[in-house]
Amino acid sequence: MKWLVVFAVAFTQFSYANEESKKEITSIEELIQIMNDSRKVEEVVRVEEQILSRVESGTNIGGGFATSDDLSIWCNTSNMILETYYTEAKFQGKNFFEANKLLSKGLYLAHGKIANENNSTFTLKALARGLELVNLIGAIDPMSSKESLESANNVLNHYYDFILSAVTKSLDLSAVIPLLSDLESCSDCRVDFEKFEYRFVEYAKMQLKFISIATLGKKNGVFYPVGNSEHFLRALELFSEKTKEDLRNSLWKERFSCAIAELDVLYMQLTLFNQGSRSMYRGRIEMAVQGFAQKMNTIINELNNEESCK
Repeated sequence: MKWLVVFAVAFTQFSYANEESKKEITSIEELIQIMNDSRKVEEVVRVEEQILSRVESGTNIGGGFATSDDLSIWCNTSNMILETYYTEAKFQGKNFFEANKLLSKGLYLAHGKIANENNSTFTLKALARGLELVNLIGAIDPMSSKESLESANNVLNHYYDFILSAVTKSLDLSAVIPLLSDLESCSDCRVDFEKFEYRFVEYAKMQLKFISIATLGKKNGVFYPVGNSEHFLRALELFSEKTKEDLRNSLWKERFSCAIAELDVLYMQLTLFNQGSRSMYRGRIEMAVQGFAQKMNTIINELNNEESCK
């Protein structure tokens, strides 16, 4: 638990950021400064103490990860941190800037700055991607409008749900860690990798479905953005690339080779569009949302039906 205690102390020592600076966030350190500005030190300590009181383990979670038990403890600890900050953020009501700072800080603390090659959990991967998402959608940018902050808050709330249900519980705790445990107890035994790969592909699909749930609505067969349309475009850019990488690491990568290629093209098109090259869809955001959403939905259906190259 030493690493978590260190974070609790370190976070109370950050200097308050100047909200008038209005500069783009380019590092985790800047992100944490913004998350702590306008919050009283006593409140930070109270939240950290609440987390520590809920986590009972003598294991050095920030170290070794030598066994499946270590990973299980780390995953459950991360869940507790996320649940705590999710609840704290809800108490902010319509103060979406403060709520987003808490949600962002929860992702950061749960991730824990753990640079350990033995922690290969999908939870850790999802937390790192969540921090990228925070920056991409301007969730804690003081220049963002109230409407944009509210839209970002909706996205982050859905992302928390995604990690807690689809990643930690359904993948790491139910598939990855039991697989490691089986290998530890009997290295020569036959392991059901087919079951694991099925869960793995489900995870890849759920990343794309998360975007649809968090940012899109559909009426009469037409997709429309819920909140800020730019949030959909930037989130899809991030997760089209990540889903492609995940599928490439699957034992079933040949089965989904066409979906991987389609995700690669989708990512490149989104990157160009988001960087300002908007000749595609004649530069119209509503047409872009509809077009990219249809492409995303096609890929999801291909993965659902396991017919990527049919």
